[in-house]
Amino acid sequence: MKRAAPDEYYISNIAVLPEQQGHGLGNQMLQLTEKKAREQGYKKISLTVDIENERALSLYCRTGFEVVQTKALSR
Repeated sequence: MKRAAPDEYYISNIAVLPEQQGHGLGNQMLQLTEKKAREQGYKKISLTVDIENERALSLYCRTGFEVVQTKALSR
């Protein structure tokens, strides 16, 4: 797992129940998180996601996140 740099606001966990997905809740949570980070003076937000979690990756890319590093984890 990546550690956040001192100037990064790190999102540890975000989840939406399967039956609630597709209604914009993840997007709303990310918007609120971004607002909170800005209010605290952060200019960057980071998170870690399983590269195989296509729905989450799609959400993060749609909301402005970009993949900056990938790392294989042993399973």
